[in-house]
Amino acid sequence: MSTSRSNTIISISTRLNSKLSNLDLDSEEQILSILNDVDDLLKLKHAKLEKLQITHDKVESKYRELTAETEELKLQIKAMEREIQLEKASQESLMEEAKRLKLDTMIFDSIVAALASRGLLPPDF
Repeated sequence: MSTSRSNTIISISTRLNSKLSNLDLDSEEQILSILNDVDDLLKLKHAKLEKLQITHDKVESKYRELTAETEELKLQIKAMEREIQLEKASQESLMEEAKRLKLDTMIFDSIVAALASRGLLPPDF
């Protein structure tokens, strides 16, 4: 709430309290003035409550949006984590396959060398 509006409410409340303390119930003008001040005060308080309700609704709406966005981000993080796990598993599998191929190549090279040393390979091999 703005300072101006706060000052207005305080001013009306002060005038009302002053009038109530010096109340002369025989004076119709004074009673109408008090009622007008009360009405003004109620209108200002009602406006303040409306603004507070609007602000509350906006905050609540933003909270729901952020909560939904947070949940979506959590799902995306879980999907990324699963993807990382799959990539790691795939990489491990490829590394194992590479090791196996190296071993097979070494075995093959050993066999070829043994056959070549015995002269058991064709000349163009």
